[in-house]
Amino acid sequence: MYDEEIRTLTEAGRSAQEVFEHLAVADVRAACDAFAGVYEASGGSDGLVSLEVSPTLANDTDATIHEANGSGARSLAPTR
Repeated sequence: MYDEEIRTLTEAGRSAQEVFEHLAVADVRAACDAFAGVYEASGGSDGLVSLEVSPTLANDTDATIHEANGSGARSLAPTR
């Protein structure tokens, strides 16, 4: 499912972290699209999608906040 995209991204020089973030953002966007009707019908109380921060940041509050507010989060802004 991801093989070709991973290959393309790595051949373009992307790091493992950058590849993960690219794929994760694409998956979350697809999930948001899939659940949009549920979200709208429930007035925003259902149909939510989330993305976890890295578990390696569990003991670093500042880094967790930085990652949560980083480019990945910004790229998940509503597309409508």
